[in-house]
Amino acid sequence: DAIAWGEDGGPTQLLALHGAVVAWAPGRAVIIAASDRLAAVRAAVVEFCFFERELRSIEAEVAAAWPHVDADAPLAFEFNDRDAGRRREIGERFRRTVALRGRLARLAPHLERPPRFPPTLARQVAERLRERSRMAERAGFLDGQITVQERVYDLCGERSSDWTIARRSIALEWAIVVLLVVQTALLVAELLTTSGG
Repeated sequence: DAIAWGEDGGPTQLLALHGAVVAWAPGRAVIIAASDRLAAVRAAVVEFCFFERELRSIEAEVAAAWPHVDADAPLAFEFNDRDAGRRREIGERFRRTVALRGRLARLAPHLERPPRFPPTLARQVAERLRERSRMAERAGFLDGQITVQERVYDLCGERSSDWTIARRSIALEWAIVVLLVVQTALLVAELLTTSGG
């Protein structure tokens, strides 16, 4: 028996194991197996496809973020008045980076799980597909890239916060100066009225 599904998604990997044949590429798969094993192999391939697609989605989002990270990186060193309008945008990018970290963390146990016992055909197919698509290594590369992006936005947040605190401190200092000037003026006026009267 055979099952085929999917869209055109790139080069195909061919896996032959204990009488079953699986041809897989991102977005498509063909399974040939004995009818008593077909459902289990299909379930394993569908599960693998789900996790692999999620990994590709995270890879695409991390790759798409790099131009923004490069543009925002100078703000990790210096933040000033003209950058104030970008605070919300920087914060949103940081939130997206943290969300990617969370997605990868939830996905990681499914990518790096040790072989389970007993080694059924379906489990072996899933393990081989994970190995051939290098899912664990790809997750490790993503972890490093997300760490860099998080660090940039963490530093941007620190500089932005420092700038905000400094602006508030300056405003408070000016308010104190104005109050002291007014108080001094009132004191001088009172002295002039009491001494001249």
